[in-house]
Amino acid sequence: SDIVAASLLGGLVVVGRSNKTRKIIVQKLNWPSEWKTLVVVPNYVLSTKRARAILPRTIAREDAIHNVQKVSLLLSAVMNKDEEAMQEALIDRLHEPYRLQLCPELGDVRKLLSDLQVLGNTLSGAGSSNMVTDTQRHKANVLEALKDWAALQGQPCAVLDLPVAAKGLRVSYE
Repeated sequence: SDIVAASLLGGLVVVGRSNKTRKIIVQKLNWPSEWKTLVVVPNYVLSTKRARAILPRTIAREDAIHNVQKVSLLLSAVMNKDEEAMQEALIDRLHEPYRLQLCPELGDVRKLLSDLQVLGNTLSGAGSSNMVTDTQRHKANVLEALKDWAALQGQPCAVLDLPVAAKGLRVSYE
């Protein structure tokens, strides 16, 4: 339902189930137009089943608190177009540390980006792709660095410049 809602609405979409009914609650936030998204797509597919199997059965309270705070910060950062808050918001403790062994490109890309001006880098869903969030003013440099890095990989990765759709799916009758 979260993927469908995002496709239909565009922007940043938050989805949750109602506690009282079977209803799905959907909220849309407008993605800042000056924030850009680049996606690094490795040359392999990672099954969701395998990506889920590597996660621990229990998590530390501190990690749960950390991620709740980061999600709240992410939503506030998008609403307020706050770049500093966005840089802090994209730090995960619940799945990325475990999935790094399945998606080593994430760690490699993070090392590459450590000297560049980006807002963040996260796994896209369960992986294997990862998304780099950047600003328009730094996008060209980051895109060039990612493409240069990708070309040097044993199995080259694709680097896609994919804007966040503001409006989502539209049906056109012509």
